[in-house]
Amino acid sequence: MRHGITGKEESMITGKLRMRWTAALAVFGIAVLFLGTPAPSQNPPAKTDVAYDVSSLVGNWRGESICQVRESACHDETVLYEIAKSMNDSSTVSITAYKLVSGRQVNMGSGDWKYNREQRTLVWETPMGAWKLVVEGNRMYGNLTLRDKTVFRRVTLKRDK
Repeated sequence: MRHGITGKEESMITGKLRMRWTAALAVFGIAVLFLGTPAPSQNPPAKTDVAYDVSSLVGNWRGESICQVRESACHDETVLYEIAKSMNDSSTVSITAYKLVSGRQVNMGSGDWKYNREQRTLVWETPMGAWKLVVEGNRMYGNLTLRDKTVFRRVTLKRDK
């Protein structure tokens, strides 16, 4: 017995102190995680950052373009998108789309797509509707939405190696 405290009481006090220290350290750790993390920059990216990001999209991307309106003349397709730097604007890329039929490339059209760095999206507005692709590393996915808001096609692509 130390200072009038039994071994059992000392063990309980030590356990309570250990729990309080553990809780205090956990609260401190959480505070450091949240308060110590700098806020994201509110400044828009510099033109060179946008040009770099656009350049990273250049190359061939393959995948599928799947019809969402079955009663239309639309057909599911295996596709190839060739992405090149646009000559018109540093925040756009030129995309030429092909469907692959019996091993042959059939040109479906091309256009300049606007790249939004913060949202990691490519958008191409056409008279028919808007194409929108989300870029996630070596993959892209998105759709063609008609002017009446009908999702007409869904596209999934993977970068060629």
